[in-house]
Amino acid sequence: MTQAERDWLVALKKAKKRLITQKEAARELGVTERHVRRLLRSLKRRGDKAVIHALRGRKSNRRIEEEIRQRATKILSQEVYRGFGPTLASEYLAKKHAVKVSRETVRKWMMEAKLWRPRKEKIGKVHEWRSRRSRLGELVQWDTSTHDWLEGRGEPLRLIAMIDDATSQWLGRFVPSDSTAENMGVLEVYLNKHGRPGAFYTDKAGLFQTAVKTKRGEQREGKDREQMPPTQIARALKELDILWIAAHSPQAKGRVERGFGTAQDRLVKGMRVAGVTTIKQANQYLAEEFAPWWNGTPERAAGQSGQRSSTAGQAS
Repeated sequence: MTQAERDWLVALKKAKKRLITQKEAARELGVTERHVRRLLRSLKRRGDKAVIHALRGRKSNRRIEEEIRQRATKILSQEVYRGFGPTLASEYLAKKHAVKVSRETVRKWMMEAKLWRPRKEKIGKVHEWRSRRSRLGELVQWDTSTHDWLEGRGEPLRLIAMIDDATSQWLGRFVPSDSTAENMGVLEVYLNKHGRPGAFYTDKAGLFQTAVKTKRGEQREGKDREQMPPTQIARALKELDILWIAAHSPQAKGRVERGFGTAQDRLVKGMRVAGVTTIKQANQYLAEEFAPWWNGTPERAAGQSGQRSSTAGQAS
């Protein structure tokens, strides 16, 4: 019995002996007079145990059966679920194995089974984020990620992705190489699906601009650069009246870069569980599983979510 429970018992016994009124006992205990009368009846029936909760020492009715815990732990111990965190693990347990438990319960189970270890949060440098664009289609970030997407189960793949700066609406496609033809193909898919955006934000790769050729060691500072012909993609964007903006660093186009970070974790694991081994299967998983999940839980709504930029959606 705790000290608080002993204090309650003293107050109830004083009320029972009429040393204080039930109203005074209720005020002392911080409960209603009706509850005091209920406790006095229980005191007559159960004795001093009246102030102890009847469920103390008994298993909770909400306690998950040990068999379910063991089954979940056995599933998550399989090689195919290697590296899964509690959030993703709880989703796959519910979706594929009909084990519906909360993320925090899965976290506890995984820690006990040494399947996952929490990371210590690092206090990083405070960075002031660039504000999002205000409307859907005003600016789209475009980039390619080289990664072992199939974890050695198939041919090397590249992921070309486009993400709207205002809403984080995402479109991606696996390709065998980061070529002009493959990027033009993804551009066509984007235009057919979302219309014409106001601008694309990319890196300074040779796909988007022609590099100035200089001799080794030659200094270009202070010299007029020779006008170079545009690349095929640059010419296509100009004909479509889409502005091209070059980022000076990977951090500048951080939205698409962080999207690749999520994909390199969640998408890779999802394709592993699905047994994806070919580019066709990878693009099918991308279209049917990953993209709907991403676009179904948008990072943030645009400032004017119901509007598009003045050029977005217009026919070329």
